Amino acid sequence: MADAYEERLIGHRVLVVDDNQMVANCIGDSLKLLGAQVKVAYSGPSALRLCEHWFPTSALVDLRMHGMDGCEVAREMRARFYRSPCRLIALSGIARDENGCCADTAFDLRLVKPVPLEDLVAALLRERQAR
Repeated sequence: MADAYEERLIGHRVLVVDDNQMVANCIGDSLKLLGAQVKVAYSGPSALRLCEHWFPTSALVDLRMHGMDGCEVAREMRARFYRSPCRLIALSGIARDENGCCADTAFDLRLVKPVPLEDLVAALLRERQAR
C-alpha cells in the first residue's frame, strides 16, 4: 500500500495533534512511511508553538483533549496563521459532537477514529473546499 500513496504524499507537511501520545505517534509514523513530513504535538498550546516556525499543509486535530480542545486549536490556527493556509481535519472518537463545538470552527473535514489509513490519506489528498 505504501507504494500507492508515497509519491502523492511527498511535499505534504502534516501536523498531528492528539493528547494520546500513542495515537498521535501511530498516525504520525504511518504518514511518514507514506512520504509525508510529519510533526506531532500532544497539546493545543504545543501545536500552536510549533506552527510559529513550521507551517503544515494539513493538521489532524483531536477534538477532545485536556486543556485546550481541538475546536480551540482550530480557531487559534485560523486566526494566527491565516497567511499560511492549512487544511484542518478534526479527529474524534465519537460520531456526533454533543456540544456542537465544531459548527463554528474552521475545520475543513471531520473523521471518526479509528480512521482507516486509506481514508486518512484520501482526506489529506482531497482538495481544500472554498470557504
